[in-house]
Amino acid sequence: MDTSAEGEAFERATVSYENKGARFVISGPRSFQRQYAQLYFSRLARLSRNAAAAARTKWPGVPLVKTLGVGEDVDCVVIGTLFKQQRLRPSVLDEYTKDGALKQALGLTNFCDAADTIVMEDEGARLVLRGASDAALPVGVLVTGTVAAVRGRAESGGDFV
Repeated sequence: MDTSAEGEAFERATVSYENKGARFVISGPRSFQRQYAQLYFSRLARLSRNAAAAARTKWPGVPLVKTLGVGEDVDCVVIGTLFKQQRLRPSVLDEYTKDGALKQALGLTNFCDAADTIVMEDEGARLVLRGASDAALPVGVLVTGTVAAVRGRAESGGDFV
């Protein structure tokens, strides 16, 4: 009950409510522990044998190594999952930052940027992929989660070219 300054009492109005959203309630145990990484590692485990066979056919004699086994200036093939690092891609954490609010306010429909990079990941580590000086890596057409075999060599800075 609310009382005004003059001492008059006001009765709060009540309304009946019926919840009609029960069919939308998710029942049973829910887990929020699963991340995309598990899906990507599972995909890599299933497809790496096919990627290795294709790589051996395309590049006979070139050694197939894991990301941790890549040597500097040694020509090799690495199999892994591609991950597109996009500066403009929304993140769950962005909603708690000023930049995130600004991005949402701008209403971006394209999250690609010239500064985007591609990283290849396997069970051991990550490699930043970069095209050779005469051939740019087509970052705009590559998709996160793709299992691929790439041929190149590690540079002194760590990039795989």
